[in-house]
Amino acid sequence: MSEIQSAELTEGITLTCVECGQIFSICKSCWRGQKCCSKECSKQLRNKNQRERQRKYQATEKGLEFGRLRQRRRYEKIKLLKSPH
Repeated sequence: MSEIQSAELTEGITLTCVECGQIFSICKSCWRGQKCCSKECSKQLRNKNQRERQRKYQATEKGLEFGRLRQRRRYEKIKLLKSPH
């Protein structure tokens, strides 16, 4: 029985984490397209990708327009709070 278990353990996929570069293994039945070795690396990669997408969006005309609108709303809110009335 130990031969079967050891054979199952060796039948896996060895990958390199795209975030930290660490080599990790996962069994074929559990593999669902993971690119990262842990939840922490996965979260870091997601945050990095989100920042990149946001930077690209803010560079577009629509993103600039929305940014100005948000900034104007923030200014108006502060202006109302400072108003003596």
